Amino acid sequence: VRAFYTTRATGCRKTEALATVLLDRISGMFVVYSVALIVMAINVDFFLSHWTLHLPALMMLLMIGAGTTLWLLICNARRFKHWRVFNLIRQRPALERVARNLLEVFELFRQRPDLILRATLLSLLAQIALIVECYFLGRSLQIDLNFAGYLMVVPLIMSLAAVPITPGGLGVREALSVTMLGTLGVASVRSLPMSLMVYITGMLWSIVG
Repeated sequence: VRAFYTTRATGCRKTEALATVLLDRISGMFVVYSVALIVMAINVDFFLSHWTLHLPALMMLLMIGAGTTLWLLICNARRFKHWRVFNLIRQRPALERVARNLLEVFELFRQRPDLILRATLLSLLAQIALIVECYFLGRSLQIDLNFAGYLMVVPLIMSLAAVPITPGGLGVREALSVTMLGTLGVASVRSLPMSLMVYITGMLWSIVG
């Protein structure tokens, strides 16, 4: 959907629009996972002492590994061109053309590290704003939890909710919020509405544009 509107608004090729959207998602996911990983490293005793957090933490580590592997493959595609998957792509001219154009666009972005850095910093600010939003929504629901508590669990919740399992992460985010905030003593009757409010707020901002 983003690629469609990017193409219509800028007049660029579909492949370029798709690459732009993919890079936007990659930079955003990189920031989310990096923040979550740092939080986990700082609070490793907390995560190890609560068994309900072991599976979400393991899933996040697996996603980091998969994402890192994918990025390395994209950046070093020419070194792995003899792999079977690339041979299969070359056997399909239309798919090969799209893949070649994507790699060309990625290469252009690699030559502009300043753009990647700015996009990463903007993503970081967005994640901090999201944690602040959760904090104040929690206050409005009379959740007795300090900002450090939200900083501990929100990045991990959002990193897993970003995985495209359900539309907009709906359901995944709520289950994680109930589980992880529950380890901090927050009742589900408060954590669930807060998670839904975060989702609705994001939808409203998306409608505004």
